[in-house]
Amino acid sequence: MVVTPGTLRRHIAWLRATFEIMRLQDWLDRARRKEHLPKRAVALSFDDGWRDNFEFALPILFEERVPATLFLATDFIGTTRQFWPNRLLRVLRNDYLRTCSADEVQWLRARLRTDPSMSTADLSALVAHAKQLPEQELIACLDRIEDKWGLGEGGRSLLSWAEVREMVDSGCIDIGSHGCSHLRLREGISQETLYSEVVESKMRIQRELGKVVPIFCYPNGDSSKDSERLVREHYRAAVTTRAGINTPRTDPYRLHRMAVHEDIASAENALLARLSGL
Repeated sequence: MVVTPGTLRRHIAWLRATFEIMRLQDWLDRARRKEHLPKRAVALSFDDGWRDNFEFALPILFEERVPATLFLATDFIGTTRQFWPNRLLRVLRNDYLRTCSADEVQWLRARLRTDPSMSTADLSALVAHAKQLPEQELIACLDRIEDKWGLGEGGRSLLSWAEVREMVDSGCIDIGSHGCSHLRLREGISQETLYSEVVESKMRIQRELGKVVPIFCYPNGDSSKDSERLVREHYRAAVTTRAGINTPRTDPYRLHRMAVHEDIASAENALLARLSGL
């Protein structure tokens, strides 16, 4: 799920030829006030808070004077922690599962192949399969395997707060919340945990940056009635992972987005087909 710097530059050129690139918050403000909106508007966003957003994306956005919204999972910022899919892929790619007991890999058994030639599609299928497990159970399984092999967290791949501040100071980047721990906000999560993920993540960003955080991004696109209620109480809008085009009539708390990863949008016709919903 990447876009190379070269493709990002091309995306910006192609988008400018067809759309007006706007700040997401500006579009929302205009829609709320029922003001004129461009016939074709587009807003860019980045999820999670990866360091490569600072290293590669920011210089391009700054040079091109293009705005974007960055959604941060606050517990990971300034740490060497990794999201669980990345932890799982590291375990798979380094072949640690070959010597694990049946009990240790039972949670992956339906999809597991300990073949070092596993394709990207195979690995993606395993991650999708693992998502069927509750978050804490999944993380506990990975903890046991990593403890067995003495695997540390590795190098820092997420942003530091100093880098986030520099991105905001550039004038190109707005910040939204992506929760604290990137927990999928499904049914059955306690009210205390939901409050932490939805509200305390916002408070942390506001303390660090001294700026209002008006938009929430549902981790993995998952939500429940309780999480949606909290988001509506504490934010002005929220984005999902559901593909589609937004209009002034779209619920601002269920905004659609289009994923434009390298493998499906590196050519102009592929990008435009993706954005059209084809």
